[in-house]
Amino acid sequence: MSVIIEEDKIERMLESLLGCDVAITESSHVRPHSSTARGLVTNENRLVAVIACDLPFAHRSGAALSMIPASDDLGEATEPDDDLLLFYNEVANVMSRLLNEAMPSRVRMDPDINHELKDLQAIVSKGQISATVQVDIEGYGQGQLGMWHLPDLT
Repeated sequence: MSVIIEEDKIERMLESLLGCDVAITESSHVRPHSSTARGLVTNENRLVAVIACDLPFAHRSGAALSMIPASDDLGEATEPDDDLLLFYNEVANVMSRLLNEAMPSRVRMDPDINHELKDLQAIVSKGQISATVQVDIEGYGQGQLGMWHLPDLT
């Protein structure tokens, strides 16, 4: 089963959450940073989907959500900023609602479940794409966001 999330839904959700204009364009390939991968599970705690992004999106969306003034170095970082990743967690959690609405059964992001990185990477590399987008957050800059799911979600 293919679960596709429309770009306009992503845009509306991010604008509502971040409180600023967001422009979304399709991206053929998102290269997520491992520190941004968040797993979504079923009620039985089965890992079925992943939300992940590059560091620029994680840092910029985290800064926008926390209302930290934008700076040029948000997109230049090569190491995750733990404080901004805490805010990105909330962005990923809210965005998981879009996957939940599109899935045939309920899914949720559960911060109490630690997923092995290899399991998250397997869904990103072998799963089906729900959305891969370039996001431009007004005043903060661009980054990439992706959502993937297991193909056998019947």
